[in-house]
Amino acid sequence: MQNKKKTITVTLAALMLTALPGMVSLAAQWKQNDSGVWYYIDEVTGEPLTDFQQDNGKWYFLSTAEDASKGAMLTGVQWIGHKCYFLNPEDGGAVAVNMDYDGYHFGSDGCAVNEINNPYLMEEGCYPSRIGVHDKLMAQEEQAVPGTAVSDTDDSENPYSRNQPAGYREEAVLEFLDILNAARAEKGRAELEIDEELMEAARIRAKEQVQCYGHERPDGSAWDTVFDELGIDRDKKLGGENANLFHYDPQKVYTSWYNSDRHRKNMMDSRYKKTGIACYFDPDSNDKYWWVQIFSN
Repeated sequence: MQNKKKTITVTLAALMLTALPGMVSLAAQWKQNDSGVWYYIDEVTGEPLTDFQQDNGKWYFLSTAEDASKGAMLTGVQWIGHKCYFLNPEDGGAVAVNMDYDGYHFGSDGCAVNEINNPYLMEEGCYPSRIGVHDKLMAQEEQAVPGTAVSDTDDSENPYSRNQPAGYREEAVLEFLDILNAARAEKGRAELEIDEELMEAARIRAKEQVQCYGHERPDGSAWDTVFDELGIDRDKKLGGENANLFHYDPQKVYTSWYNSDRHRKNMMDSRYKKTGIACYFDPDSNDKYWWVQIFSN
């Protein structure tokens, strides 16, 4: 990323990114921590800014998570507020506009749009998967946000190796649950407990994501019809569902969901006591890793 160690005045702007929130006038400075992660620091309060921020006519997204990652600049393809953006690592993490990238077209407001210029939304069910994003994007993303290295070698121990067999990644699920329950505990929420019926439902839904990513099933029915398929009492199991793709790293899956208001509400909802989680790996799919978490009260 280019050197940003200078003071910049960010002003309210009505530019082409009309879908992004406007910002009040303030003085801020880019700073990079020892791990290479960039933050945009309010010079008055000394606190990192969050959400969409503008610098020299370009927009950036800074993590809104209420944890150690708060304010960290995100890069790569990200679902933010249920819309898809490409935070271009080759442009310092700026929101890409009027650009084609890995199967998506990003329009003038930065959102991925379809052929009639409407944005893809997470709630709409099926939409095109990214083409080859796992291969091209992950290495760039790791340069900006340290994490597990990527390899397409024969190393069967590497979670990103294409040579692993298809199947469920139980160790990743357990690690994710530990991360989530630690975050819930910090906010005074009870830990979520594994429910075997919900685990089976989550496994079915995670595998279905390969065919139809979102909250519809491949046959067009709603996600929660999986309860009927398994004979689960709806009155006892009715709850919410989160879905994610691309990441193996449980911490990144957690952060991705936490940065979305609706997904975060599911994860932190004090009414939920039980959960089922699945991570399905399909080496032949574009995005490789498909996650689902189901919640119940």
